[in-house]
Order: sequence, then C-alpha cells, then structure tokens
Amino acid sequence: MIDRLVKIYYADDDADDRFLFETALQQVQVNFQLFDFANGAALEQALEDSQYDCDLIFLDLNMPVRNGLETLANLQEAIKRQRLKVVVFTTSGDSRVLQQTHQLNAVLFLQKPNSFPELIASLREIIANRDHFKLPVEYNQFKFEPQHG
Repeated sequence: MIDRLVKIYYADDDADDRFLFETALQQVQVNFQLFDFANGAALEQALEDSQYDCDLIFLDLNMPVRNGLETLANLQEAIKRQRLKVVVFTTSGDSRVLQQTHQLNAVLFLQKPNSFPELIASLREIIANRDHFKLPVEYNQFKFEPQHG
C-alpha cells in the first residue's frame, strides 16, 4: 500500500466508465482521492478552484460541453506553470489524435483497455511511475505500453 495520498482528477462523460475507473483504482491499493467530472469545462473549473493541486489528470477526449482536446488546449499555461500531468484516456487509437495530444503537452496517451484486469494493471503502473512523467515527453515514449511484470 502506497501511503502518500494521490489526488486524481478524471473527466469522462460516461458514468459507467467513471465508475469502472474508480473501482479499478480501489483494486490498485493506493491511497487516492478521486475527483470525477462529466466534461472538460467542469474539470477546468475544479482545477482552478483547487489551485491545480493534483498528481494526475485522466482526460477522455469525446465529451460534450468541452471535449478533451479543447480542455487540453485551455490548460496549456497551467500545464507548464503548475507542471500538471495529463494522461489522455480514450478509446481512440488514431495517430492524428496521438500527435495532437502530444503537441498539447499531455504526458501520456492511454488507450482504454479492453478488460478490467488490464485497466487495473495500467493504472497501477501509471500511478507507480507518476513522478517520472515530465515534459517534454519523447513522442516514441508517449503512448502507454504496459510493462507486464
């Protein structure tokens, strides 16, 4: 059990995905505080209200009101100044989306896993390595590939 509290913000318009994400986090056995949001506008407001005090931000791309790309673009100043660590967390595997999110200073691109155990393993690995994520990220290291072991 990792003792230090890990503050995680997660924006995804799908309530089922938010529930699965939180359930997977509970399986990671990490001391976490999760703040979840149904769109990027709500995420941005919460980040501003908390003075950007968080360890990781997981950001879906396809959302109403403000999508993930718009949110990422709006967070550029805070990403640089506050060293925010944004993990793009989406079903898309499109190379153009990968490039866009890399250029917008996300630290990692995680395609939503196909199974719950894969989600748990991915979250465990990302959280364990969160202190190593720094900008700029080399493009060939941007897409998350599980270590499996």
